[in-house]
Amino acid sequence: MARYVKNLMRSEVNAQKQREIIMTRIGDVKGSSDLDVIYLVGNERGTGKNKVYYNMQIIISDGENGKTVTIDLSGIEGYNPRIELENFKKVTSDNEILFSVEDIGNNGYLTAHMYYLDGDKAIKIFDTDYYNQLDSYQVIYQDKYKVDVIDVNRGMTYSIDISGKDKDYLNSLYNNNGILKKRIAGKVLSVSGLSPINLIRSDILDLLVTQKIIGINEKDILGVMSNILSFEGVSFIKADSFIGILGEKTSNMLVRVENKLSKDYLDFSKVEFIESEVAKDEAIERIIEKEFLLNPDEDKVNYLYNKVKLKDDDSYEILVYLEGPRFCTEKGGTLAILEEKNNEYNVISKISNATNPIIISENKTNGYRDLIVKMIDSDKDDFRLLKFNGNAYPLDPIKEERLKRGSKIKGIAAISDDLFYTRGIEYK
Repeated sequence: MARYVKNLMRSEVNAQKQREIIMTRIGDVKGSSDLDVIYLVGNERGTGKNKVYYNMQIIISDGENGKTVTIDLSGIEGYNPRIELENFKKVTSDNEILFSVEDIGNNGYLTAHMYYLDGDKAIKIFDTDYYNQLDSYQVIYQDKYKVDVIDVNRGMTYSIDISGKDKDYLNSLYNNNGILKKRIAGKVLSVSGLSPINLIRSDILDLLVTQKIIGINEKDILGVMSNILSFEGVSFIKADSFIGILGEKTSNMLVRVENKLSKDYLDFSKVEFIESEVAKDEAIERIIEKEFLLNPDEDKVNYLYNKVKLKDDDSYEILVYLEGPRFCTEKGGTLAILEEKNNEYNVISKISNATNPIIISENKTNGYRDLIVKMIDSDKDDFRLLKFNGNAYPLDPIKEERLKRGSKIKGIAAISDDLFYTRGIEYK
């Protein structure tokens, strides 16, 4: 397979209008059980957050024979393009290719396509442009501070209570008795979010599509329309729909609830919490299997993971939280930290006695962000600071520096799942 990768990079990418490789994924998309190499290539203009990608293509290098299939994405341009390989079809074990890119501008919209390979032919089975055209919603303000969101296609009505809105906002729309001054209509915007979702932790995923619901203007966000799409036959169908409403910001699970934060308390109010990925990752399983000498027929292991940035470069690291008889003690589980090089994962650190969430601080040591983990069976505010020593993170947080009281933490809390309800992905 490496031979085909090398030939592809020379003959298929740079020779075509100097396209560069944007992203690479490895997995079986052709059903041969061999690992195919999938490239997203294109041109770019601008720098930093304003970098726009255009003239894009998806190139699939067959892991069995090295032949290539090209999917043309001309006419699509935007920020942060991605490709992911996931299995959405119940009748096959090979993966589909999900392409997405953020639209130009600050509208928050998303363009996404999904393809599967039938031999050497790429067949599109999802397109956000087509999806946006099919959807038919009405957003209608009602008396008594209610807004109805009507899904005309499904014959469903959802009601949003806006009585908690700002008084000036409500007074501009309603009389004192809660009666509308005039007819007002809002709107459901185009797709702004798209995520593979695994509700039952099986190998088959559904697609979660989200769209903002707005009121009098695009800044007046009333909620989010979410649809779960399942692949049936030859296309996706809506399996379920629900509306999410915006809540008031409250302190997170690590923040002390006090009228005034004492200097003795730890302040995690600037920490963003993210839950683990739901899609099984064969590459992660293989490197964990190799590193810990696992036997899939004997070892019972569940894992949770997030792709994060521990360094200020273009690469990602993967935090993998392992649970099972070989990985858990009375003080926690095992955290493996992987980095991706040359389309392969390498283990850079193994940390025992770790509990989730794993907090990634904005502070850095030797080029890597500091990690913070909480200790079990000790003082409630016993958090340990793990610093990169130039080669790896510490093996055991118990032996490391305790986070100073009064510290104000900024960063991301990865793998923040409640392990009472979520046991992670089963290693097989």
